[in-house]
Amino acid sequence: MAVMHPISKPLLNIQLPNGKAMNDIERFYLELNDLNKLLKNREISSVRIVALPEKMVVEETKRNYMYLNLYNFQTDGLFINRVLPKDANAQFFDEWHKIQEQYINDLENAFEGLDIRKISWYDTDLNGIEALRQLYKDSFDDEDLFAVRKSAESERFEKTDEGYKMELYLPFVDKKEVDLSEGENELIIKIGNYRRDIMLPSVLTKFHVAGAKLENSVLTVKFTEE
Repeated sequence: MAVMHPISKPLLNIQLPNGKAMNDIERFYLELNDLNKLLKNREISSVRIVALPEKMVVEETKRNYMYLNLYNFQTDGLFINRVLPKDANAQFFDEWHKIQEQYINDLENAFEGLDIRKISWYDTDLNGIEALRQLYKDSFDDEDLFAVRKSAESERFEKTDEGYKMELYLPFVDKKEVDLSEGENELIIKIGNYRRDIMLPSVLTKFHVAGAKLENSVLTVKFTEE
């Protein structure tokens, strides 16, 4: 970068960032890298998804869960928010109860295996510590609410008779959406506008992708030697 500074302005008509700016960028990158490591530390970090019992939200929630698995974040819980209380017996709410029950069932079936909690509908917005305490008392009252619940690894490498394989859990995705390619030292997976570059272990230096399939929500990629 220092070598480029004298020629960048006259030849390229651009001003490259100075040393202080580059130091700030480098520090920011390192902090993001540390944050990524923290969020992916399965001993202390997990993700809880919040969803509403509505058609569009249910589909969006499934999609978000798939992307969390694509990037190998541990997801161990689902909160279904704004659930009408059963004592709301006014005729006006009868149809709403039926609609919510349908989508609550959809969420419970789709996310079976996760810790699923329901949060009641409140007449007013919940603001402040006292409101949060009331929410906790009404819907949870659980001392282990914030404990990390270990979930199965969504990504793993395994040795096989032919070489190695990688398995990646990708729920709620069609195989036509998955675009797989191979870089020099990484596996590149694209789903829609999202892309993840998975750095391959050093043991796979002399191996190449020999095939891939998506079956039962698991993407399996096989590696064999040249």
